[in-house]
Amino acid sequence: NSGASWRQTTAPITEYWSCVASSADGSKLVAGVNHDNVNNNPGYIYISADSGATWTASGAPSNWWSSVVSSADGSRLIAASASPYFNTSALYLSTNSGTTWTAPSRLAGTWTSVASSADGSHLSAAGNQGQFYISTDSGATWGPSAPADNWQCVASSADGAKVVAVAYGGGIYTMRTTPTPLLSLTLPGNNALVSWLIPSLDFTLQQNSDLTTTNWTDVTTPPVLNLTNLQNQVLVSPTNNAGFYRLKH
Repeated sequence: NSGASWRQTTAPITEYWSCVASSADGSKLVAGVNHDNVNNNPGYIYISADSGATWTASGAPSNWWSSVVSSADGSRLIAASASPYFNTSALYLSTNSGTTWTAPSRLAGTWTSVASSADGSHLSAAGNQGQFYISTDSGATWGPSAPADNWQCVASSADGAKVVAVAYGGGIYTMRTTPTPLLSLTLPGNNALVSWLIPSLDFTLQQNSDLTTTNWTDVTTPPVLNLTNLQNQVLVSPTNNAGFYRLKH
């Protein structure tokens, strides 16, 4: 009810919780523990597949977790650790809602915040010892993209083309790249569903019956936002003629 009332979940209370993230529809949740409040041991990452009713420890190793983020459908997760022992800090990825995790790149740093596009393809990681890295291939490779600073928090647009980050005592920075949204076509029933991830710039869906001409026209049906994957969707009726679609900014 938009925060009017709250209830405590069954998640363990003997933990120092440090971060939490949600799928777009709120059904899949992930939460990280920095350390327990009994022996000061590094904590674990917990997941819930029923909107927080029940929680289980994920397959992630114990670490000093500082930030977690989820793709829109809850399948792709990225977690960052800010270990007091510099060489144990790492970024971990999961492609199956937290069941298993991998550390594809053990980048040196004390990671404070991570961000993700809605589909998990564009990732950002910020550290408080000057590190700021991005990945445009779902975490397979990473590269530096911002000046060294005491980075504290980072956020991303749904398409990953706009990123904003804050530095402790250093201001707020933004980064914008030109989005290149990809169209997807599926065939539910007797119709065709054209969809694309919400872009950070305005795009219009257009159609044409012949790729060799310039007679592109706007599709008059307004797109509908699918909240489970943050994609715009337009249902079109197929014909016996050829049909082509594109997005134009």
